[in-house]
Amino acid sequence: MKKWLKVVLITAGTLLLLGTGLLLAAFAMLGFDIARIHDHLAEQNQYEGRTYSLSAADVRVLEISARNHAIVLEDYEGDAVRIEYANNANVRFDELREGDRMILRQQSHTQSGWRSFFRVSYFDYAAEIRVYVPKDALLTAYFNSTNGGINVRGAAFRELRLDTQNGKLHVTSVTCEGEIRLKTSNGALDIAQVRASGLTGETSNGQLRADSVTCGGEIQLKTSNGAVSFSKLEGTRVALHSSNGAITGQADFNAFTVTARTSNASLRLGASSSAHGGTLTEGTGAAAMELRTSNGRIDVQRAQ
Repeated sequence: MKKWLKVVLITAGTLLLLGTGLLLAAFAMLGFDIARIHDHLAEQNQYEGRTYSLSAADVRVLEISARNHAIVLEDYEGDAVRIEYANNANVRFDELREGDRMILRQQSHTQSGWRSFFRVSYFDYAAEIRVYVPKDALLTAYFNSTNGGINVRGAAFRELRLDTQNGKLHVTSVTCEGEIRLKTSNGALDIAQVRASGLTGETSNGQLRADSVTCGGEIQLKTSNGAVSFSKLEGTRVALHSSNGAITGQADFNAFTVTARTSNASLRLGASSSAHGGTLTEGTGAAAMELRTSNGRIDVQRAQ
């Protein structure tokens, strides 16, 4: 063995032993007891199922704030707004009621010492928070989650606002008297069979799909580094924007005047096309539709 290699190996071994000693000393300072790890993990894994329920007649606003949880809402035949969730050693929620506001809010994590150092993040993840709303209820809903998707299907709202990070947003078979606002990052936006006064949605590093969306006002949807697909959109104005992603779909050229713009990619809008991008306009409708991307193709056909 070469002399320089021996020196490297001896140095590495010395540093490893020194690091191990320092780590054990730190554990001792934290009051670490290796025999307690098993008990701590078992404690973390003991979930307490909870149900927070209020009569729908007493609830006008529903708010949920969580971390590392998926949120699923659907309508049902009951007469109460019901939230099903779970607590454990690391995950606890507060059930709050402020007038006609029903609130579920995740507490901040407060463990310290060796328990915090050895906290296994897997146990912070409950499967889901499930929300059941009566079919005849009409709520204002604000949902916020981090590292978890939100799925809302088959319900009616006065206003709907969904905000998450690192998670998908799905909104299906929903009606809303007011505006629907959707925002996520590193996750897809999937919107289908929706009626609202207006719709805004934004994501990054995620695909965007909108199908069968009818709005009395504007539809504004935006993504970056993700593709956009659409069909059967109705609104006073529609704006679909992306960067580094394709835009494909079907447009009613009788209802819309469509303007499409891209660069460094092909462009086809109805009967018009350009191999190298640029700007094209097609249609005779009173409503405006704007399609814009860069470094991504646009291919929009006439709706059948």
